[in-house]
Amino acid sequence: MEKAEFNVGSRNLTFRKSGSHYSIRFNAKALPTKASRQAGLKFKFSPLVSGDHIELLDAFMLYEAIADLIEGELRKTLYLGPFRQPPQRRYPTRGSAPLEVGAQGESAVTLLANEYVQSKARPHIKEVSKWMAELGLAKKVDVSRVGKSDLFDVQVTLQDGASLPIADLGYGMSQILPVLVQCSFAQPGSILLFEQPELHLHHAAARKLASVLVKAAREKNLKIIAETHSEDMFLQILSELNNKHLPLEEVCAYEVERRDGKSHFKKIEINEHDGKFECTNPWKKGISET
Repeated sequence: MEKAEFNVGSRNLTFRKSGSHYSIRFNAKALPTKASRQAGLKFKFSPLVSGDHIELLDAFMLYEAIADLIEGELRKTLYLGPFRQPPQRRYPTRGSAPLEVGAQGESAVTLLANEYVQSKARPHIKEVSKWMAELGLAKKVDVSRVGKSDLFDVQVTLQDGASLPIADLGYGMSQILPVLVQCSFAQPGSILLFEQPELHLHHAAARKLASVLVKAAREKNLKIIAETHSEDMFLQILSELNNKHLPLEEVCAYEVERRDGKSHFKKIEINEHDGKFECTNPWKKGISET
């Protein structure tokens, strides 16, 4: 990292790479100190001269407050990647108590299993089932314990009433489950990062997934950042705007392209014309959703 800059009101704190360390400027004034990079965004201050430096103390106190704030926000950030655990015949929990599904969705069933054991109401299992029905994939999802072991079965009831193990269904069922579980269990104010949440879903389900994410974000006060290759999800976001389910100020879209050895982000401008939202399609054609 060549530079880190923090602003609080009129105060500015800047760390700039200088050899093996960072020089520090506070409110545009160079401070008699240097900093070394620690884990994450952490810096360690090292005064170059002794003495009482009020500005240095002010800068340090400001930095500590900012670092604590950033760490708190990062703890609320939950990530789910595109390479998720394949469906299992039975899921071991091993007594763990995760707070999120994990980068590969490996703890999704454990979250549901713990709720199955601890709650008769089971609101998250019901919510995930409701979203599965909205996607047109299943009527409901059930979790059950195998005897007194730490193993759990996941059964999915299809639209025709047939109940089957998740391992015997299409791959997409096991891949979308962690997405829905993450949305359900996330605490209000969380930031959810999804890579290709629509992976292995057909086009209609991908569009409906966009609607489910919009509902979850608004009802649970979540911020959702999704990296997607799906034109269907993008189109559905426009539909959500045009159907007044989502205000424009809560939507931001970027097109990413690799150029000159770097990733370049270009904001997709969404404009309103005669009450309809339109934008340039990143799939190289115009869009106008009604």
